[in-house]
Amino acid sequence: MIKSVTNTQVYALLSTESQVRYEIPTYQREYSWSKAQWDALFDDLLESEGQHFLGTIICINTTVDVLDGTTLELVDGQQRMTTLSLLLAAIYDLMRQHQNDLDDDDIAQRINLRKRLVSKDTGKTLRTRLLPQVQAGNRDDYLNVLAQAGMDIHPPKVSYLGVRRVKKCFAHFQERIRAVDSDVLAACRRVLTRAEQAVMVKIEVDSHADAFVLFESLNNRGTPLTPIDLIKNSLLKAAATNMGVDAAFSKWNELLADISDDYSAQERFFRHYYNAFKDVLPPVPKTPVATRSSLIHIYETLIEADLPRILEALLQAGRDYQRIIGNLEDDHAPNELDDALTELARVQGAPSHILLLRLMGRTALSTPGLTDNELAGVTRALTSFFVRRNLTGFPQTYGGLFTAAQAPNKDGMNHN
Repeated sequence: MIKSVTNTQVYALLSTESQVRYEIPTYQREYSWSKAQWDALFDDLLESEGQHFLGTIICINTTVDVLDGTTLELVDGQQRMTTLSLLLAAIYDLMRQHQNDLDDDDIAQRINLRKRLVSKDTGKTLRTRLLPQVQAGNRDDYLNVLAQAGMDIHPPKVSYLGVRRVKKCFAHFQERIRAVDSDVLAACRRVLTRAEQAVMVKIEVDSHADAFVLFESLNNRGTPLTPIDLIKNSLLKAAATNMGVDAAFSKWNELLADISDDYSAQERFFRHYYNAFKDVLPPVPKTPVATRSSLIHIYETLIEADLPRILEALLQAGRDYQRIIGNLEDDHAPNELDDALTELARVQGAPSHILLLRLMGRTALSTPGLTDNELAGVTRALTSFFVRRNLTGFPQTYGGLFTAAQAPNKDGMNHN
């Protein structure tokens, strides 16, 4: 559910009186804005009448220690917030370069601007008010840019900083500011005033599931986050205190490589996996069937119950699903089962994938597994069934092909 909606000016979003920090989660895409978007934002700030509306950001409060300030996970709006922060950093650096010409008002404004970009934690250590994600070196590049702008932080060493988007954005804004007025400080004052008075709508929600529903209703023009994106985020967050983020991220990428990079195939796999094995998975109350809208709730529950086991089980099922959908490696030598699965695909036998996933994963259920020859026989029988059904329309498609034979086991994912 939505906790709050506030129409907030930038100076209040980054209030000098608060310790709020905006963290961009690992699942977010890398910083991708370029010159066209940078110029559009800059021109809109200077040319709009009144306060410019910068759009909406969606946050989840993930604060652990209130004494250490508020932490908001930025689940939508990271491109705007990153770009805006780089604009403020560009202004700060230009004011630093002309610090001998600053009057008292300029000095106070520059101090406040610094507080909008960095703050102190309870240990008096400087930290950035925006923490970008790690993809494509975004976080390291951002820290290096702030250090170059004169912030007393100690970033990791990076190579080729100037050729990547974060530094390019920072440098581009400095060029644009200098072009506003021959008096650089006058230009800084004008741009800073317009930026700080710009308005964003900040929406706080309780969960990632609520965030996804909100994405749908807002109908953002950009590419929305998907349930798979949010499942990955839940997995990586759990891994941070469990098996390690790097290990979990590697396994996640291995899983998606098996399923293919097609989103619809990924979504089908996660639905099929739950529907095939729900009787031996940790219970998910009031969710007898996986649907698109219930995927986030299902997998957040399973991840919370036992991340290492569910991830290993998904990996095994992903390898089986890879064969079912024909997403084979180039060096894979097709056998009788692969040929049978190809024939099944030709007769539109996708409704049987849940059954095949269950049969191919019987070793995970502590029951004797079927050989490839036996599975090929089952697959040929299914092909005959679909040929007949496609010709006669009987039985009806809603009748279903698979019902778990064994009663639910609420103690874990495996049968006793």
